[in-house]
Amino acid sequence: MSTNPLVPANLDDSVPDNPAAFFPEDLMPIIEKLPKPNDGRITYTIDMCLNILNAIATCGVIYRAAEACGGSFVGWKHIKDNVPELKEMEERALEIYRERLSLAIHNRAVNGWLEPVYFQGNLSGYKRQFSDRLLELQAKRHIPEYREKHEVDMNVKGGVLVVPAAPISTDQWLEEAKRNELHQAGAGHSLPAPGELCGPIDQSPDHSDDVERIPQSSTAPDSSNA
Repeated sequence: MSTNPLVPANLDDSVPDNPAAFFPEDLMPIIEKLPKPNDGRITYTIDMCLNILNAIATCGVIYRAAEACGGSFVGWKHIKDNVPELKEMEERALEIYRERLSLAIHNRAVNGWLEPVYFQGNLSGYKRQFSDRLLELQAKRHIPEYREKHEVDMNVKGGVLVVPAAPISTDQWLEEAKRNELHQAGAGHSLPAPGELCGPIDQSPDHSDDVERIPQSSTAPDSSNA
C-alpha cells in the first residue's frame, strides 16, 4: 500500500509480489523418482524443481525459468520425461501464469493505472488511465453480444445459391455427358446443330474449292492400277 498522500488508498494500483504456486509438500511424493546426485551434472533436487515450477508460474517461459534456477531447458525436459508428475505440475504452473495474465489485463482495462501529473516541474497529482483496447477484448471474452459474428445469411432472394461441386475425373465427365445425351434423345430432343450454338452460319464466299482435296480411303491404293 502506497504511503504517498497524493494517491488515494482505495485507488492504489501497486502490484503485490506473486505468491508461491507450489510448496515443498507438493513435491514430496516424487522425491524418490528424482535422479540421484551425479558428479559433473546438475542435480535437480526438490528445491530446484520447486523453484523452477514457481518461476514458470511467474514468467510463463520454461527455458528462462529453468536457467534462472540453475538448470537448463534440456535437463528440465529430461527430468520431466522420467517423472510424469513434474510435467503435470508444469502445466498447472502455466495455467497459473495464464490466470495472472488475465488479472493483469483486467486491472489495466477495468481498474486502470495511475500516471503522475506534473505542473511546472513539480508533482501535482496522479491521473488514472485505462486501456480501451484491453477493455474491448475483455468485453468480447465475457459478453457474447460484443463478439463479432461472421454468419452467412442462407435466405437467398431473387437468385440461386450456387454450391461448387467436387471436381470429377475425365471418365466421369464423359459418362455423365453420354447419359445426358441418351436422356435428351429419349425425350425427343435432338442435339443442336453447330450453327445453333455458335450463332448464324458465316455467309461469306466459300473457298473450300481452293483447297486441294485428298480422297480418304480406308484401304490402301491398288498398286496394280498404277
